Amino acid sequence: MLTTAGVGCALLVGLWQAGADSAPAWRAADEPLADFLSGIDFVPNRPALDGLMGETAPAELIAIARGRNASMMESGLRLRAYRALALYPSTETEAALRAAVVEHGALAGGIDTLYARAAMESLAHVAPDGSVATLAPMLAHPSQDVRAGAALALRETGSPSAIPALRARLPEEPVLQVRLAIADALNELNEATEGTN
Repeated sequence: MLTTAGVGCALLVGLWQAGADSAPAWRAADEPLADFLSGIDFVPNRPALDGLMGETAPAELIAIARGRNASMMESGLRLRAYRALALYPSTETEAALRAAVVEHGALAGGIDTLYARAAMESLAHVAPDGSVATLAPMLAHPSQDVRAGAALALRETGSPSAIPALRARLPEEPVLQVRLAIADALNELNEATEGTN
């Protein structure tokens, strides 16, 4: 006689065996892309992404990152897609990343914090000068991780227009980790500005 725990265990074993025999339907078509975006020991590069997706790479990456590709909803795939968007500067990519920063910034906590940080980093690369207005308000975000990510992204812009926001936030920032990120961004941006004068 099987107990309730025994029935549950048998059900799990049966499901595991069924899953071992057949991959999800989406895996067959998207497997090379999913495998590529799942790698943790390398950074996706544009030639490889273009080889897998062709001209539709930016649109497909936006769909994956924004959670609009039902077959690729895993958080790791979405994070890698956000990061890969840095390789595709365009008005569409910039708009999608701006929306992601705002959306995930509003929900920040758990995975949304990671999505916000990845979107901020890519936005800094896609639109260095144009991203400052979206990134600067994130320095006042409730999450110290998002604030630190915003400082790092502002540094990555290389834009002198980020300096006033960083200077204004530095004396107000209560967390040492974030103060260090802000100070590092200011040092790098000041050095770059001095080097161009």
